[in-house]
Formats: sequence, C-alpha cells, structure tokens
Amino acid sequence: MNEAILEQVKQKIEEVFPAVVAFRRDLHEHPELSGQEERTSRRIAEELEKLGVSYRVTPEKAVASTQGSVSGRISTRFPFQKKAASPGPVRIPA
Repeated sequence: MNEAILEQVKQKIEEVFPAVVAFRRDLHEHPELSGQEERTSRRIAEELEKLGVSYRVTPEKAVASTQGSVSGRISTRFPFQKKAASPGPVRIPA
C-alpha cells in the first residue's frame, strides 16, 4: 500500500477513535434485551445520519444500510466479549 495513503488512514483512525470508543461505551452503558433494541437502533441511526449514510430501520429495529450498490443489515447485536474490567457502569433505567 502507498505509504502516503497508509499515513492518511492512520491519521483518520486517530482522529475518530475517541468518538468510536465513546459511542461503544454509550451503547454498553444502556443495555437492552435482544429484539428490543430501541435506543441502540436510534443511536446507530443518529450516527449514520451524521455521516450522511442512507439507512432504514426494519420493523425488528435492525438498522439496514441502503447506501450505494451494496446494502445490508447493520446489526444492533454486537458479539459479547468477556473482559476482566468493565469500561464503566451500566445505567439501569428507573
């Protein structure tokens, strides 16, 4: 890969990394039951809106990309990874 392009990619990753981590932490602080991911779907849709990515929300609350010639489901269910330490507290709605 071209070194200049690689450097641009690295810079962009460093630029967006804090926001990606904050987004992931936000999702994990507000867990939802499988099939009932109302807030998660809403948050994903908000972020796609900010990025100018077209999407639709299915009746099952899955967010699906409709961008360009490739479209497909953007899962609201993320693989669970067991970690020794939590990134922060889980917020339980009252």
